[in-house]
Parts: sequence; C-alpha cells; structure tokens
Amino acid sequence: MEKVLQNEYLLNEILQAFEDRDDQVPDITTMHSAALVCRAFRKPAEDKLWRTLESLLPILKLLPTFHFSRESGSWFLHGPIRSVDIERLLQVTARVQRIFLSREYKVEASTYLALSRALGERPLLPNLRDLDISVRSPPATSTIGLQLLISPNQTSISLAMNSNNIDNVNSPNHHDCSLYMQRLASENAIGITLVSIVNIKPVPEVLDAIFSFKNLSQLQLQVRSLTEGDISGIDGQVFLERLAALENLASLNLSVFLFNWNSMESQKLIHMPNLTELKLDCCTVLLCSQILQSLKFDALNTFSLQFSLPDPNQPHDSVFPWRRFFGALEACSLSKLSLVKLYLSSSNPPNLGTQSAEQLQQLYPGLSFDGWRQHLLRFKFRDLRIKFPLFPSLSNDDLNIMAVAWPALELLNLSSATHISLFNTSALGLICNSFPNLQDLSLDINASQVDKPPHNLSWHKLRKLELNLLNWSRRTDDVKRLAALVDTLFPFVIAFAGNGWEITEPINEQLQELQAARTRERRRMAVIGNRRL
Repeated sequence: MEKVLQNEYLLNEILQAFEDRDDQVPDITTMHSAALVCRAFRKPAEDKLWRTLESLLPILKLLPTFHFSRESGSWFLHGPIRSVDIERLLQVTARVQRIFLSREYKVEASTYLALSRALGERPLLPNLRDLDISVRSPPATSTIGLQLLISPNQTSISLAMNSNNIDNVNSPNHHDCSLYMQRLASENAIGITLVSIVNIKPVPEVLDAIFSFKNLSQLQLQVRSLTEGDISGIDGQVFLERLAALENLASLNLSVFLFNWNSMESQKLIHMPNLTELKLDCCTVLLCSQILQSLKFDALNTFSLQFSLPDPNQPHDSVFPWRRFFGALEACSLSKLSLVKLYLSSSNPPNLGTQSAEQLQQLYPGLSFDGWRQHLLRFKFRDLRIKFPLFPSLSNDDLNIMAVAWPALELLNLSSATHISLFNTSALGLICNSFPNLQDLSLDINASQVDKPPHNLSWHKLRKLELNLLNWSRRTDDVKRLAALVDTLFPFVIAFAGNGWEITEPINEQLQELQAARTRERRRMAVIGNRRL
C-alpha cells in the first residue's frame, strides 16, 4: 500500500474514477473527502478540485478581505491586498486549467481593479488553457475582470452572450469582449487554437484579433436569433479570403447573415486546403450555393446547412435550386464528403411553425430522389441527415440504390413530405440486409400494416432507431408485432424513439421484455452447458 501512495500515476488513476467521464469535472464532495483521507491523497485531490472552476468566487474568496455585503447584495474588498496574500493566491491559481463561467455573481469592479494592481505583470491564471463564458444577463464581469482571464498558455476561448442584446453593439458585453479579444491577440496570438463567439457582433476589432491567431484550427461565429439583413456590413468574400490565410483552420461554423454577400457572384475561387468541417446556418439554399461556388476544398469531409425559408407571403422562387446546390457542393469538395446534414433553421417566419409536412412541401417543393441522384450518389457518405421533407416521396427502390452507392453508411436520417408513397415496414428488413454498418437510423414509416418478423435472429449492430409511424393503429397486436420485428432485425438497439411518447412507450416496453427474455435464455443455456462439463 505504501508503494501505491508514493506512485503519482496510480494516485491519479484512483482519483480519476471520481470524475465525470464526459467533461472530466470532479465530484466536489467526493474529491474533498479524498483530500482528507491521508497526506498522499491531499495534493492530487486538491489539484483536481482546482483544475476546473465554474466561478471566480473560489479564487476571490482566498483573499482575506473579500466579503459579501447583504445590504448591496454584492461582493467587495474591505481592505488592501497584501503581497503575502497574492503569493498564496498564485500557489492555488497555478492549478486552474479550465474555467466555465455561467453562474453570475455581483462583484464590485473595484475588486478586480485592486487585484489587477496587486498582481502587476504576473498573470492571475498562468496555466489556464480553456475559458468558456456563457452570459445570460449583463454584466457578468467588468472589463477589468475579463482582462484577468488571460493566460500565456491559453488555447481556447468561448464567449456566448445574451441574444436579446445582439443588435446593441454599444452594450457592455460587446465592448468588454472586443477589448478582451484585442488584448488576447496581443499577448497570445500563437497559442489560441479554438475561438467560439456566439451572439456577439463581429466588429472589425474582433475579426482582426481572430485573424491574428495563426494556429487557429476551430472557429465559430454564430447568432442564435434571426435579424433582418446583415448586421455587420462586413464583406463576406473578404472575410473568407482572410480566413483562407489561416493555414491550420480545420473547422468553421458560421451564421451567414452576419456578413454582406453581395459580391459572391465573382469568379474568384477561395482555397481552404485544410478545412475538414463546414457548418452554415441562417442561409437560403440559393445563397449557400453561391458561397460554395466561390470556395475550393481539398480535405472537406463534413458539411452541415441549417437553411432558412423565405416568408411564404413574400415573393420567392417556387422551387429551390437543389440541383445547383448539390452541384456546387460536389465541385467545391471534390466529392470527398462523407457526412452531410441538412436542417431547417429554427429562425424562420413564425407562421411556419403550424405547417404540416404536406403544406411545407406545397409552399417549398423539393425534388424527387431521381432528381438528386446525379450529384448525390457520387459522394461516399458515412452519415446522411436530411431533417426536412425535401423528398416528395421515398421508396424501397431508392433504399436499394443508396445501399449500392453508400455501403459504409453508419447514420441515415430521411424524411418524406407526403404520406402516399412512404417506406413500409418491409424497408426495415431491406436495411438490415443492405446496410451492414448502420448504427443510427431515422425514417418515416407507413405502419398501416406490419410485416411478420423473420424466423432467424439477425446480428445487425444498429444501436439507435427512430421511426415516425404514420397510419399507426396502436392496437396491442400491432405493438407486439412491430416490437418483435424490430427486435429480430436489430437485437442490439438500445434507444428506440418516434413520433410521441404515447406511441413509442408501449413498443419500448415490449422491446425490453423481448431483450430481457433473450438474456434469461442465454443464461439458462450457459448453466446447462456448465453442468454438462
């Protein structure tokens, strides 16, 4: 036991068990208890406690003169900060590597100013790597408070502000973030690899700071509420040309309407050789096609579009340019895409929320699958998600064509607009036999008649299944038959969903009973085999 306590690697592995596996945030209560177990546990446990913070209060509370005023409802300093206090503070803050600020506390600006003066040229958080600030109501910290959150070892910055203030470029949030980005660029232009800015106007000062991060690999500029027209006045083509100069940029997530795209019809190609992932939102299909026609990629494998619809009460094209869109996507990516997602943007005319799939298809007709085949089947998809009724109809024959073109497909998500010519339940058997690598499936199914399950149990590895059951009777016999069909074809399904809890819950209960019965039978056979031995 003594050798284990002297081994830092083994101690770290023991304490790692107390962390959340998804975001590696330690259980504070458990880690605090571990720090009190023995001297050997104390330092590694404290390191993990301080590694990730969700507020600046634990740091500020290390100052003896930092107190809370019940009268004003804010935190403040009631005395000077001594040099010995700063030394003790820095011993602890050197352990901090990640900060996620989402909870807001009222701290007087004079506190940050006094702390900044006491630190002098020394950084408050010398080993901070990741900073994530999500603010719901201004102000979260003062300008000086933000300036303290700059580290020479910082690699990522995520800033998300209140969407209600997006139009007010003079709000404290926008001003503070602009100053923060400028200083970060001046002090750590080499280390930053990830920048995410949400609901903050891309003013020239912020963009200049972004362009100075020469090792930037991931960039997100996004607004989660629709504003009429561009809200920056910055030329979109110039923006993309400057982005192309960032040689390490691999992922771009962009709200298109942040910029002015009037010049995108020019013939000049913008080359982004290392970009592997592109996400565009708040963008019409036509504008997206124009943008793609001006771009060239060598390594793009993931593309996502959240497209917006024009107001049906305003003049608009009766047919979207889907052929032009897929032609441009094929040309700019050299047909190397393996993942494509098409979603209807949540920022659309409000009256669209009550439209049915058939009504949307009448307002904005798509193309038949045959109309897409010329470009669509040239890609080697592993993941295809079209979460909008673009296809007037889909059939088993279409599935057969997809299976031949995309044998490595792992995720398939398709919707159709009408209820006349849909997949029936026989499509599930076809998918089981033709898509051996599929892990996640979402389809619209005509469930008026459920096929009988096959006699032999399949070994297909599908894990997630979502069926939008149309013409579903909800009869007990049909529930049992569909559950048996799914269980026989996809015995490893761990998540089944569909159009409403009241529809899927009875099917889920039947699936769980069938899976439990199969588990009991395997155990019984194992016991019999052991007895024979």
